[in-house]
Amino acid sequence: MSMLDDETLQMYVEESRDHLESIESDLLSIEQMGEDIDEELVNKVFRAAHSIKGGAGFLGLNTIKELAHKIENVLDLIRNRELVPNPEIINILLLAFDRLSELIDNIEESNEMDISEHVTALMNIASGGLPEKEQESVINEVDIKDKSGRTIFTIKEFDLNQATKGGKYVYLIEFDLIHDIHQKDKQPYDVVKDIQSTGEIIDIKLDLDAVGTLEDGKFSNKIPLYVLYSTIIEPDIINTLFDLPAEQIHVVKGQETSQAESEVQAEEETVTTSEEEVKEEVEQKVKAEPKVEEKVEEAKKEVKKSKPVSKVTPVKKTEKSQPKPKSQPKAASHVAAVHAETLRVHVSLLENLMNLAGELVLSRNQLMQAITQGNEHDIQTASQRIDLVTSELQEAIMLTRMQPVGNIFNKFPRVVRDLARELGKEIELVLEGKDVELDKTIIEGLSDPLTHLVRNSADHGIEPPDERVAKGKNPVGKIILKAYHAAGQVNIEIRDDGKGMDPDVIAKKAVEKGLVTEEQVRSMNDKEKLNLIFLPGLSTAEKVSDVSGRGVGMDVVKSNLDKLGGQIDIETELGKGTTIRIKLPLTLAIIPSLLVSVEGERFAIPQVNVNELIEVPASQVKERIEKVGDADVLILRGELIPLLSLAEVLGLKEFDAEESDFVQKYQATGGAVKVVIAQAGSFKYGLVVDELHDSVEIVVKPLGRHLKDCLGYAGATIMGDGKVALILDVVGLAKLAELSAVNIEEKDRRDEKREQEGEEMHTLFLFNNAPGEACAVPLDLVARVELIKAEEIEVIGGKKVIKYRGGSLPIFALEEVANIGHLELEGDLVVIVFVMSGHEVGLLATPPVDAVEAKVKIDDFSLKQPGIAGSTILNDKTTLVVDIFEFFETLNPDWFKERKEAVQEIRKETGEKKVLLVEDSDFFRSQVKKFIEDEGYKVVPAEDGQVAWDYLNEHPDEISVVVTDIEMPNMDGFELTKLIKESPNFSHLPVIALTSLAGEEDIEKGKEVGIDDYQIKLDKEKLLQSIFSFLAKKAA
Repeated sequence: MSMLDDETLQMYVEESRDHLESIESDLLSIEQMGEDIDEELVNKVFRAAHSIKGGAGFLGLNTIKELAHKIENVLDLIRNRELVPNPEIINILLLAFDRLSELIDNIEESNEMDISEHVTALMNIASGGLPEKEQESVINEVDIKDKSGRTIFTIKEFDLNQATKGGKYVYLIEFDLIHDIHQKDKQPYDVVKDIQSTGEIIDIKLDLDAVGTLEDGKFSNKIPLYVLYSTIIEPDIINTLFDLPAEQIHVVKGQETSQAESEVQAEEETVTTSEEEVKEEVEQKVKAEPKVEEKVEEAKKEVKKSKPVSKVTPVKKTEKSQPKPKSQPKAASHVAAVHAETLRVHVSLLENLMNLAGELVLSRNQLMQAITQGNEHDIQTASQRIDLVTSELQEAIMLTRMQPVGNIFNKFPRVVRDLARELGKEIELVLEGKDVELDKTIIEGLSDPLTHLVRNSADHGIEPPDERVAKGKNPVGKIILKAYHAAGQVNIEIRDDGKGMDPDVIAKKAVEKGLVTEEQVRSMNDKEKLNLIFLPGLSTAEKVSDVSGRGVGMDVVKSNLDKLGGQIDIETELGKGTTIRIKLPLTLAIIPSLLVSVEGERFAIPQVNVNELIEVPASQVKERIEKVGDADVLILRGELIPLLSLAEVLGLKEFDAEESDFVQKYQATGGAVKVVIAQAGSFKYGLVVDELHDSVEIVVKPLGRHLKDCLGYAGATIMGDGKVALILDVVGLAKLAELSAVNIEEKDRRDEKREQEGEEMHTLFLFNNAPGEACAVPLDLVARVELIKAEEIEVIGGKKVIKYRGGSLPIFALEEVANIGHLELEGDLVVIVFVMSGHEVGLLATPPVDAVEAKVKIDDFSLKQPGIAGSTILNDKTTLVVDIFEFFETLNPDWFKERKEAVQEIRKETGEKKVLLVEDSDFFRSQVKKFIEDEGYKVVPAEDGQVAWDYLNEHPDEISVVVTDIEMPNMDGFELTKLIKESPNFSHLPVIALTSLAGEEDIEKGKEVGIDDYQIKLDKEKLLQSIFSFLAKKAA
């Protein structure tokens, strides 16, 4: 390849990549057709291999030429219907094309790379598809000589025979690069393409040995280029086709060889290669490679005579499903690097850009003339025109970077097919929205994350066929990969109908690996448990395989999507499947942004991350901004939004205010507080700034090496006044400040449901933890309240106690379990006494205390943590709702062991016990479900009486106890109990009623319909004791 310039080589590489672009999808389509092939589609793939082979021969790329030629032979058998393209054959062709692509990517080292396994496998296929008497032709070789008797080409007899089918002739053509090409103003590569347009190139060779060297002192005035060529054009007119003398064209073989050759030899004695010589070569100069011959013999045993092959010798896979080269390719060559720096643009788009550039020049000239004349009206008109043209030019330039997601979607049919074969599964992949366009940079960055997610769906999601059939599913699993536009973004969904993900299993794995604690898991909802899968090193795979299970990937997926400005969200239903949604900006180059400023510095926030803008009037600041635990929150339409001071998190200003006046840092000037509600992935929080400015389109510039590791910045931009403004990364800021936010979509759905169902009445006991930190517990759980002095507290054995009714009462502070404010042991204090598992214990608090009866919404997302069930708004103040049972169980787990062990004994004797929990409130249903399951029972949740009744009828033998709320939509607790007690199938079931407020009238009505027991909703101790008692009676 020493004589080849980069331009010629690059032209060949680009054309070869074009040919290979749709090979995978074409071969997979051919595989699906089986015997009923589409000949045009097979011809398309054949022509791709043929074109690559032809150019490779001319350029001296012998390894590429050989592999492409062997692929061509197999495709020729398929298109002649001598071979049925079964999955094994298509698999070998796919791997061969993979290797061919790798050779082209490493074009300058390709001749040193190994293709022996692929060549052997392809030869096995070719020989297996032939009648036995012709199979030897695959390994027999024929020397093709010139008039001097020098061997120019050595080819397989099979290739020579194939070349003459259909009445074709085989010619040996000799070109001279100097006289026949260069002096006629032709390019060698163009000549090769012209030859291919009228026939097929069997082989091609540039004979550099004939030129001579400086050492031997012999120089030739010509550079021979030999082409072994097959065509239907007859010998008497072949020389006119190529404008060559007759002596430079030799007939090797043809349909009527004997007659044609005798005529040619009568006219041209210089033609020495004839049919007789070919036959002599076949008889006397047969060569066979021993290793190849052995493998061909093995293949023969597996193939029936004169029939298409059903089994072939597979190519062994390396880590990339491709054989390794004998010597690893060096760093990417200049030729390969050019490909990454080029971008194809439609001609119409280029013409539009040229027109707009012309309009811009015209408008500039008009502006300059108007300025010279001092005409303000013309200046304004020209400026408006420039603004319009510039906007159109920007849009047109952006379009040059846009590419369809089909560019990456198209590789997944092959990925899924190979995985399905490897895993023994049947999987159908559906692609939707392949025409949706994204920026080239995003497309390139999206490839790896999407590949990982699709592989996960195939491996972890879709079950084996027998397992799917046992579940009543179609044995063929389905994966849908879909792209669509929504709200100025591109959304990509990966949806499967597999087994789904179990949030509890993910949480358990995270705890086992030490990524989170059990206490943290207890305070998580299902959504938060699912999101643990994005932690580094977490894997739920039971086995480590080549496909997955090594605990790497999902964290990298999220990290890569964060870099692209994307968001990822997971929805799953156990037994039904999983949907992963990705949201991406259309482009990263020019983005609409909101300008803000703090401490005199300007910053840009991408509009895609801005949810809304809020200005809190000065008169409402103290009511709407509060401190709960360690978090500052904004009360927005009944929702708690974590607050973050941009000046503080960026270190532009320090605050040393006391906790009692923490609001001052948000209201330093005494005026209104301006808040940007920022969307950080699936969370949102409030970003407090000094000023809100205009929304503008900015050009994104990468950060310099000194700043690129800063967590809170995504880039920089140059403003209209020439100053630089940093672009904020809202996800990075949230991480920097260690914010924990709310899942918006889930919470919106829950809030909407609660509004439809109405709020529930609760009686709560109110107290303070630290000053200004309001807390509440259900009043029914409080046994007694004691007012004490701090001096009365004693510390014995490392534990705090007070004298109480002739004994000692252990007391605890909320901060011992929950991450909230510190309670100072000074002055007047309150001890709230509870009875837990037969033990009296006290909770320290600060006065004042109060009891309220009100309809409240309990938010179990924003501030939930160990010991804290959630929060609510009482007396216009954010109040923490204390989970008193979780609090004391965390401190003293041994107190609760005895009954749990008794439950386990019952389970051993009578089997698993299922509790049907009927509760319309999401909050109470999740709370009660959790502590019943913690006790060792299986819980079946139902949101109203009708759902519960339907479940009972569908599963008549599963339920042991029914625990039901009273006030519910569709069917209340009284109606449900009446149906249960009147049914001969269910009348034996004990029914425990849950209520917030149980009046005497309700209790009497309950007894009439058959309710067996009444319990307060959050009185965990008594409810569990009631369930245990009923089950113990049944067991006895």
